[in-house]
Amino acid sequence: AKNVKKAFDDVKGQTSELEGSLNNIALIAGASFAALTAEIGFSVAAYKEAEDAAKSLTAALQNQGIYTTELRDSYKGYADEIERTTGLDGDAITKAQAVAQGYLGQTKITEGLTKAIADLSVAKGVDLSTAATILSKSIGTNTNALAREGLQLSDTATKAERYAAVLKFVEGRYGGQADAAAKGLGALNQLKTAFGNLQE
Repeated sequence: AKNVKKAFDDVKGQTSELEGSLNNIALIAGASFAALTAEIGFSVAAYKEAEDAAKSLTAALQNQGIYTTELRDSYKGYADEIERTTGLDGDAITKAQAVAQGYLGQTKITEGLTKAIADLSVAKGVDLSTAATILSKSIGTNTNALAREGLQLSDTATKAERYAAVLKFVEGRYGGQADAAAKGLGALNQLKTAFGNLQE
């Protein structure tokens, strides 16, 4: 009877240990599943943001009657390069290009204008789409959105002359701001953007 009781107690102890181990495994599995589910949610949101930006740019180019795959890809290349050097979000840059194209009509966005949008955004502490609106209104409309900053534009200037004047003005006043912001603590921005791209 003593041996049976001892064997029963041994089995009971082992069962308790097994139960504790299974509870720990269940907790770990639950936490892992929650983390995986959250990451999937973030990845889906990041992918949607990238798709929305690409669709906005494609629509803007089509609305102006200048869409080609090569032109869209060149804009994307400008955005990717600025993202790489500044840590600014490439999808936000692409959306800003779409906004700018709406004001510029059939005038194509250059890498210089894309860089100027980034520099003005950082220097003024505004989002990229707001910076794009300011610059492209000054180029593509009769509104000089940079007049308060000191930019003088002739009423008779052509769109090409306005484009050149705006780029020269922004380069002289704000050039390099986006790159400078990427130094020091801005490197955290680059890390955040890289992680966002991984999620996409």
